Amino acid sequence: SRTTTTARLRAGHSISSWFLLALFIPVETAGSGSLVVLESTVELPAPTRAAPEAQRCRQRPRLLTPMLIGYAGLQAADAHSTLRALDAGAVEANPSPVAQWAVRSAPRAYAVKAGVTAGTGWALHRMACQRPRVSFWMITALNTLQAVIVSHNYKVGSRMRAAR
Repeated sequence: SRTTTTARLRAGHSISSWFLLALFIPVETAGSGSLVVLESTVELPAPTRAAPEAQRCRQRPRLLTPMLIGYAGLQAADAHSTLRALDAGAVEANPSPVAQWAVRSAPRAYAVKAGVTAGTGWALHRMACQRPRVSFWMITALNTLQAVIVSHNYKVGSRMRAAR
């Protein structure tokens, strides 16, 4: 069902109102080309209730949520493996000031990882409705990269402990 709205524009409105309405409403002019009165009918959609997200987004990959849970586990393992390697004498290779700041204490490292994980999960869930394949391949790539980083960190930590 559609509702009908009538818009009238008279002298005294601001220029921006004239301009915006001129884009959408046909202009009636007198013989000399001067503006007399604008009157038009614009059809607007009737207000609808927002559909629940499950109904709005039927394309979301089924594996997205389990893969995001796996990503969260890999982020926690990354924080653990990084802190363990640092305790063994390794040096943080990430030059980012945030990473350098975060690894100075375990609670900070876990808090930063939790924030990164939450932000990534939120972004991928938002993206999944419109670009399900992109979101699926992105979380697949992130999980693969994170698994390689965790493996590397544990290897470095083990070598550093063995060298002591």
